[in-house]
Amino acid sequence: MEKFKVKISRILKIISFTLMLSIVSLLTSIAHANPTVSSVSIHSANSVLIVTFSESVYNTSDGTGNLEVADFALSVTGGTATLNSVTPRSIARISQSMWALMFDTSGIADGSEVITVIPANNTSIFDSAGNAAAEAQSNNTATFNLK
Repeated sequence: MEKFKVKISRILKIISFTLMLSIVSLLTSIAHANPTVSSVSIHSANSVLIVTFSESVYNTSDGTGNLEVADFALSVTGGTATLNSVTPRSIARISQSMWALMFDTSGIADGSEVITVIPANNTSIFDSAGNAAAEAQSNNTATFNLK
């Protein structure tokens, strides 16, 4: 009977250790996920973008500092309105994962313009673990409103 208890004790230790390794592996993979743009919406006046990230973001790799206009690049395709600058005019933090980017355009929007926002480079935007947001993003466009 004593031999049986020792075997069960060893089996439980192995299971506990395996479970612990699985949890550490899961937490490590979560900590290594790069922040991404999860959505972009545009204000009805076609002058403000609300950019939402998958997690809190910062402008330094040590997870501090609010984002700045130089951390973003904008572009517009289609339609008749054009951007006055590829850099936002100003920025406002709504939350650490949601940012308002103000920008100016020339021309009257016909509603077919698509604005795209990306990190200015791969050292512009970071999460708290120091993972950089890639320049290539999805969910990072919005369509202008007809004016």
